[in-house]
Amino acid sequence: MFVNRHAVAICGAAVALALGPAIGLGNGTQTYTDPTGDAGTGLDISGATVSNDNAGRITFAISVPGLQAIPPGAVVVVALDTDANPATGCNGAEYALATPGSSVLMTTCAGGAFGAPTTPLSAAVAVAPGVVSISIDRKDVGSPDGFLFGLGTVSTAADGSADPANVDIAPNVGDYAYRLALGPPRLAVTAPGVLPAHLIAGHGFVAGMAVHEGAAGLTPDPASGGTVRCRFTVAGKAVRAAGAIRRDRVTCRGRVPSAALGKTLRGTVTFTYKGATASRSFAARVR
Repeated sequence: MFVNRHAVAICGAAVALALGPAIGLGNGTQTYTDPTGDAGTGLDISGATVSNDNAGRITFAISVPGLQAIPPGAVVVVALDTDANPATGCNGAEYALATPGSSVLMTTCAGGAFGAPTTPLSAAVAVAPGVVSISIDRKDVGSPDGFLFGLGTVSTAADGSADPANVDIAPNVGDYAYRLALGPPRLAVTAPGVLPAHLIAGHGFVAGMAVHEGAAGLTPDPASGGTVRCRFTVAGKAVRAAGAIRRDRVTCRGRVPSAALGKTLRGTVTFTYKGATASRSFAARVR
């Protein structure tokens, strides 16, 4: 009897695949094991190695002793619990990746059921003797920092249902857990500027910039440790300014000294996030 909570999700993903249209190791490497001899005549998982690169591409290298090719009617499935909450998703799984060896389909849980399979552009599969490798970009599964997961192999019957006598679920009990090891994100800065366009002595000013994380254009989450540093001066004297993060905008807000008429306000806004830093310098004449 399977006691892995992902068993239903894995079999459900396999059925979704059957009904759907045909379609460098990183520093987060982790190895997992699973007992053999429990898959009937189906594909028998003995373990897996999961890794990611600094760009967030995740690879599941699933060990299947004796495998040369995935046979017709069989699929290899990865069920992902990306919020580590068994009460959400489909038996805890928000996503399931399934492959018959030629392509990777992904199904997403919504309303307690897996939807129609899709083909993420980033997903890829490679089959070598004894190993099935499934890769996908982190952004295509909700950009988690870590996740719980289960693995499975399913042989499907002619009607598209899973054959319970020839299924392997790994691990047999509980979940595997993986946390990505990512390098500092790439921060992209756009639209730097100072408001108002013409600074007035004794009045307020706001200097800022829009910041996005990586090529995916994600908005940095202030709750993940983002900090703002403001350094402004007029004629070499410090001007106090307070930093803030609102949506994708990083700002420093302060007041131009009353004695700054005809002088230049100079400063830098610096944003630090997950070990990465982005900054812009500003200079504006005071009227």
